[in-house]
Amino acid sequence: MEEECVTLQIKLLSTTYLSIKQLAEEQGWDEEKSLRFLIDKGLADFQTERLLGTESNDEKTLLRRLADCEGRYSAMKFRAFSLERDNQTLQFKVAGLEGSVEMWKSWSEQVKQRLFELSQENQSLRDQLSQLETKALNVPMVSTNNPGFRSFWQRIRSWIIGR
Repeated sequence: MEEECVTLQIKLLSTTYLSIKQLAEEQGWDEEKSLRFLIDKGLADFQTERLLGTESNDEKTLLRRLADCEGRYSAMKFRAFSLERDNQTLQFKVAGLEGSVEMWKSWSEQVKQRLFELSQENQSLRDQLSQLETKALNVPMVSTNNPGFRSFWQRIRSWIIGR
């Protein structure tokens, strides 16, 4: 049978509440843990008292110790249940984060590859530009003041009009 948590709301006298709070501080527990321990301990003590009837003092002492151990066991069992639930939640979150990390790694590799390709293309274009500049420097300059020089557009115009 799987354990299930329930929430209780009860009214206590303020003196009882202060005593519980003081006990929690002395034991270094939080309030919820101390309340859970006291309820479990009280239940175990009540069950022990019902069983005691006419047993000897040694048996009573052993049963009280047993009841104390059962109370502590119950508190530890609840704590283990809470930690297991928290652990499952964290496992789900970690799985989601691991998926995100893998996605970002994949994206990063694609970006690196594209950056490398663009860098190579950039270098190729720089080389071509450098070659064009070198060729442009080696072309002799044509003077436009020369009466025999006709620009490309002048030649096209002449061809169209027929001169």
